[in-house]
Amino acid sequence: MAACHRPRNPGFAKTPRSRPGESSPASAPGEPPAWRTGTLARSWRPIPNGNNPTIESSVEYAGYMENGTPGGMIAPRPFAQRTVDKAEPEIVEIYSEPYNINL
Repeated sequence: MAACHRPRNPGFAKTPRSRPGESSPASAPGEPPAWRTGTLARSWRPIPNGNNPTIESSVEYAGYMENGTPGGMIAPRPFAQRTVDKAEPEIVEIYSEPYNINL
């Protein structure tokens, strides 16, 4: 059986960490959110939903990053579909392998 792990940083832009006293580089509108703390990337959890795989983020700003804010103060920085597209092949591979159920 394949090792179960999440792909690291599948849909987020890699940016260098800033030094103390410097601001962190921001992502450009239309690009995935810049990687700063990893909180957004680690916030995803699977939701049981029968045969329809579903995931959701536990951070309140995930929707604002994906879709932008009302009035356009924050421009969209889409990442969700990119994350799914990059993770899907590994997920399919993991779940296509035979498994045993020991009761």
